[in-house]
Amino acid sequence: QVLTSAGAGAAAAWEAAGGGGGYIQMQVFTSSGTYTPHANTRIVKVTVTGGGGGGGGQNTPTNERSSGGGGSAGTAIMDISIDDLGSTETVTIGAAGAGGASGENDGGTGGTSSFGSHCTATGGTGGGWGKPGTAGYGGNAGLATGTGAIQLRGMPPFDSCRPWDDAVAAGHRMHSCWIGAASYWGTQYYGGTDASKDNCPGAGGPAFPENAGSGYAAAGYAGSAGICVIEEFE
Repeated sequence: QVLTSAGAGAAAAWEAAGGGGGYIQMQVFTSSGTYTPHANTRIVKVTVTGGGGGGGGQNTPTNERSSGGGGSAGTAIMDISIDDLGSTETVTIGAAGAGGASGENDGGTGGTSSFGSHCTATGGTGGGWGKPGTAGYGGNAGLATGTGAIQLRGMPPFDSCRPWDDAVAAGHRMHSCWIGAASYWGTQYYGGTDASKDNCPGAGGPAFPENAGSGYAAAGYAGSAGICVIEEFE
């Protein structure tokens, strides 16, 4: 409350100060759409993540070859004043990178997510099929942009794609970087179809882990789609 003078001879009045600063609500976009600020919004905190890359496809193992997991997407985090927002803002959510088809096929690249023209986060690239005598290579990390934003780079799969026992002779399985890379939100479990992958936007998809000796080809798993989380404050 603020005591305001109405001038000489008039009674002073108490009025609301309007200091604000309180949390209003959170809007979450898991598909592209249009953001409309709450009427009382003074500032928003935006977290946007691109789509994760897909895991590489697996061919019938013949020489210790295997496929790699997808890279994870970048994430941008920034505060934006209502004065810098339009009456609405376009939200684009990057699609998940597809898993590589069964055989010697790379996974797909995840799509780019964005919040208007304020910030973007690119997707991770797909994992690849290994060359003869080598493990598959993991996908590359996505990036983030935005003036004043925290720009978090994604990750490649954690493992360095080395042989399981540092041998490439027939009969020795390759360890491979088959597990998809973790995003800002977490990582998928092996298999990519577990419901938990929906809680890890931007994560890379796994590749099929059983390589030499398994005797059959298998498709890689898709990455996780992106997300945009908007927290509104008075």
